[in-house]
Amino acid sequence: MIAAFLGRWRRVLIVLCMFAAPSCGFADGAPVLTVHRAGNAEPATWSLAQLQAQPAIEYMTTTPFTEGPQRFVGVSLLAVLGSVDPNAVVSLRALNDYVVSVPAAELTADYPIIAYARNGAAMSVRDKGPLWVIYPFDQSERFQNEVTYSRSIWQLIEIRIDW
Repeated sequence: MIAAFLGRWRRVLIVLCMFAAPSCGFADGAPVLTVHRAGNAEPATWSLAQLQAQPAIEYMTTTPFTEGPQRFVGVSLLAVLGSVDPNAVVSLRALNDYVVSVPAAELTADYPIIAYARNGAAMSVRDKGPLWVIYPFDQSERFQNEVTYSRSIWQLIEIRIDW
């Protein structure tokens, strides 16, 4: 009960902070992403700077959610998760509590990415940011379906790994 209450207030604070000032808390190392692993009491947190310090992957692709080709820069979702049992289920949660699951066996070092920039700029909450899970939609027809589109979650704030 208390954890749910605090979680809601954390999201409200994040939204207010991000609308008030683009650098509010995030440039100085505040967490933008929390990763929970089954069996671990303490979740791992990632700041925007920590994500940006990882090897970057870039896609130029169209999306069903934007106009024209977009250039996304981010880090591999698999790189953020580290070692993951292929039988695990990875649940992604957005700021608005939208949740989608992805079988860990479908994650690769190349896709999807957790994008932190679009067309050379950081993404605000209004612009589907600060983090957006993106697939290289134009690379293959296998990415052009409703299941993959539903997994392209924006305003990502939390990942849970259960097995």
